[in-house]
Amino acid sequence: LLRAVLAFARSLRQTVPGLTALALAVSVASAAVEGVSTLLLTPLLLAVGVDMAGSAGRIASGVTSLAQAAGLGGSLGALLAVYVASVAMLALLKRWQSVLALTVEHQYVAATRARLFDAVVHASWRFERTQRRADLAYALLHQADRAGAMTFHALFGTAGALAAIAYVAIAVAVSPLMTAGTLVVGALVIWLQRHVAHGARGHGERLLDESRQLYANLTDRVQALRLVKMLGLEARESHAVAVQAQAVAAGHVAAARLHSGARAGQEIG
Repeated sequence: LLRAVLAFARSLRQTVPGLTALALAVSVASAAVEGVSTLLLTPLLLAVGVDMAGSAGRIASGVTSLAQAAGLGGSLGALLAVYVASVAMLALLKRWQSVLALTVEHQYVAATRARLFDAVVHASWRFERTQRRADLAYALLHQADRAGAMTFHALFGTAGALAAIAYVAIAVAVSPLMTAGTLVVGALVIWLQRHVAHGARGHGERLLDESRQLYANLTDRVQALRLVKMLGLEARESHAVAVQAQAVAAGHVAAARLHSGARAGQEIG
């Protein structure tokens, strides 16, 4: 799995290096601003009368001192203005992040599709004879789109991980012991659900193969439609397609159950 992730990262860097680097930089900036806006809540809560003792109180005092040193003042109005500005900046960064992630995704899909078609065009005759046209079309259309979706989720997953690091750092500053306990429990929940992840991966591979087979069979049947009509086999062909389509639909429903079950387990844990 790690080897596949590294290979994908290299491919992404080679295909859209500039936009990928910019998207990651915006993700870092977004996580930093999100952390700052969270820290700004502590002096605001202290200013409105919330009792903040211990580490939280020291953090609030430190943030107020930094604001005063930066010339922003330590009054409630000044801190509130800075907080509102940071939230607005965070919204703009997240918008930019979404646009960049989608741009990287679609450019990666286009480049992957072009490379794959070029490889098919220049493949040997032996390779051409052993491949179904429907399988090649499925790879060019659907598998390229799946690679793009992986790109989008990888970029947003990186952004989420950076934001999580910022929140963990703040939590450690407030209460190291409680944060450590929470992290240990979270790691234990993930470890206990490892069999769910393994099962989901196997199910996803089977579902992908079934979807590919459905696409290939539909393509072959459409191409042979005149022959089917000549032989009067419309009812048989329609029934066969309906059965296979239902099997793929059932696979998607089962995948949704696995996903929701794993999510519920994590939330309960």
